[in-house]
Amino acid sequence: MATIFLDGFDKYGTPLTGVVSASQAFAEWNGGQSTHGPTGTVVSGLSAKGYAWQLTANSLSNGVIYRYLNGNKSRLIGGVRFQIYSPTGLLIQFVDSSTVQCYINVLPTGYVALYNGSGTLIKATTLPIITNLITYYLEWDITFGSSASYSLYINGTSVVSGTGNTISSANSWAQIFALGVSYSGIGGYVVVDDLYLFDTAGSTNNAVLLTSPVIETRYPSSDSSVAFAINAGTVNYMVGNGTALSSSNQTYLIKIIPSVNCTINSISAVPNAGSSANFKGVIYTDSSGPHSLLSGGTQITGTTSGTALVLPLTTPQSLAAGTVYWIGFISDTGLSFSTNSSYPVTVVYTSSTYSSGPLATIASTTGAGNFCIWGNVTPGVQYYEVSQVPPPGDISSITATSVGTSDLFGFPALTSNPTVIYSAGVKAYTRTITAGNRTVNLQISSSSVIGNGNTSNLMVTGSYLYLDSYFDTDPNTGAAWTQSNINAATSGIIITE
Repeated sequence: MATIFLDGFDKYGTPLTGVVSASQAFAEWNGGQSTHGPTGTVVSGLSAKGYAWQLTANSLSNGVIYRYLNGNKSRLIGGVRFQIYSPTGLLIQFVDSSTVQCYINVLPTGYVALYNGSGTLIKATTLPIITNLITYYLEWDITFGSSASYSLYINGTSVVSGTGNTISSANSWAQIFALGVSYSGIGGYVVVDDLYLFDTAGSTNNAVLLTSPVIETRYPSSDSSVAFAINAGTVNYMVGNGTALSSSNQTYLIKIIPSVNCTINSISAVPNAGSSANFKGVIYTDSSGPHSLLSGGTQITGTTSGTALVLPLTTPQSLAAGTVYWIGFISDTGLSFSTNSSYPVTVVYTSSTYSSGPLATIASTTGAGNFCIWGNVTPGVQYYEVSQVPPPGDISSITATSVGTSDLFGFPALTSNPTVIYSAGVKAYTRTITAGNRTVNLQISSSSVIGNGNTSNLMVTGSYLYLDSYFDTDPNTGAAWTQSNINAATSGIIITE
């Protein structure tokens, strides 16, 4: 084992989804201090690939997200790409079971320092290059002990090194890694991207890279060998970041373009209040806007605040990939709904009397707030369900119960054209659907040789968690990955217990 954790901060959503929900963040990370406000906001990536997290503190105190590591680590090597905006600093903490052993602090004044967990400065330097909103790559190599070696690097250049007391407890190890902000006044924040963590247990990836590496995240794009069953799928799934009011006797619609052939069974929206209102789902064709009614829905009465309203269609409708449709609802009562103001497709509405049923043809519409409206579909392929960003959970999923059931998926080729591939990671967002815990392996198949990476029999529980396993070498060759081999590989999951 050498690679113990990678995070490109890509799978939690997009800049359109905004704030990362606690359920998404803590499915990968294990928790965070509430003093720094939201777990993070998805923003444009700091490297050429994917996205990044912006962490913003809301009080004059430190705040971190943290992750438990796979065992006690006597030495940790890693790196993260970052931007800082005054007066916030980047904070990296290394913790045993409960005590901060030591921490790194980088401030926009150019101050780069390593501290003992008690707050005693071990060593620091001031660099003129660290400025607001400029991207840098910080790396570290820290051994934990009362007289232990340490090194910090900025953009591949050593800036702090030496020997000192890097522990604050009786333990010469860390098992928790924490990442966040060291201070925040009004307007300060930190953006992080392309995080890696190594230990020294293996013959590869046991030293700082000093190459400012990039993590490229790819999602399934084809079925290779699948035995799981399709559970459910969505089209146009939206994460809310605001609210808006609907009005009675109006039809609200949003444009969708399914990427695969599928059948839409129902339409969902998220009310922000309980009510006894009546709703029906509707779907229309497109002709420079919503036009002809394809299908209406059965009446659903009543809402629960924060719980998705599911509006079944009387006749499920086949949807063709790449074709524009309009989906939405009509209601006899105005109500507050969850919205996403940054979503690129605007919701439209038109007057319609609820008691008269859905309009057969829509002549004109007016723009409205972007209500979170999506379709619940049955696709004909499995990869579609497991490639949503962020993953919606049960409403877009595949299922299996028998030991030995496995799925392998194809992935798009890398676009970064790397000269070196240090590691490949496979991650799965999973939970059990039956009582008790189960175990799985995450796999890569390279030239029909299947490997399980550095971790086997990963525990699946009743709550959604990201499981991960890392492949520092090609299972087929035992050597470093080549771009052609990683592009040709398939990966997936198998139930082991």
